[in-house]
Amino acid sequence: MADQPYQCFRFKDSEYKVPIQPIDGEPFVLLDDIHGRTGYKGESFSCKSNPVRFVRNNRYEREIPLRIPAMPDSIIDCDIVEGMIGVTTIHNKLDRLQKSVERIDEKVDKIDLDMEILKKKADALLRQTFQLAEFTVPRLFIILPDTTSKLKQMNRFRNCFRLFFFCEHEEQCHLAFHDGYELDQPGKFIQKYGPYLKNMITVVNVALTVSSVLIPQLGHVASGIYIPEVLRDKRFLTNFQAKLKPLSAMLDEHIPSNDILITLLQHAGNCII
Repeated sequence: MADQPYQCFRFKDSEYKVPIQPIDGEPFVLLDDIHGRTGYKGESFSCKSNPVRFVRNNRYEREIPLRIPAMPDSIIDCDIVEGMIGVTTIHNKLDRLQKSVERIDEKVDKIDLDMEILKKKADALLRQTFQLAEFTVPRLFIILPDTTSKLKQMNRFRNCFRLFFFCEHEEQCHLAFHDGYELDQPGKFIQKYGPYLKNMITVVNVALTVSSVLIPQLGHVASGIYIPEVLRDKRFLTNFQAKLKPLSAMLDEHIPSNDILITLLQHAGNCII
């Protein structure tokens, strides 16, 4: 059996023998073997003052495993370059960074896909629940606390509410372009429609979570259409969501709910949180 060929390296006035590895019929010395045999951790080599380059492919990328051509009849010096970080270390860090970016991109794509699926499911569930396609007049509505009510001003101890309808567009559902209707007998109204309102609040919360269009996009509204002042308020969405909380708490305390519908809708919303 033929003896293992070696390449001689010189590092700090000492010489070391590193095995030569044949790759595709050509003799090379692997960087890992150099590091392991010599204790040299750099990547700069020379032979008779001429640099010894790493093997690269046609895209000028260093071939893996990292290697240099063998020169068995000569001694290759391990050059010490002060202040220089090993190129391998930099490449390894860049590779890890690239892989991390790719994983992040995959997760973002999956989140975007999940969001779109949940949005479609929430919209479909809302339409199926209330059979939107069979009616031509608004039937979806919600009430919100009304702090501007004249009745409230006359009696500060009275809880006042305003009724808002939703426009049931074939592709999206949004608040109708109307200031809403003041309820002069909110107690009787809530007593009659309380269960419906509880379910509707759950639907609205889920729709807001998955970015369903409940607040009309004013920039796309045709000229000549009346836009109520309440929708012009930049804080309307924040106020809208804030008003849902006390209303929901009040209804939870006094009105039984459709547990099956609420469980399904809340589960859909929780999937993206």
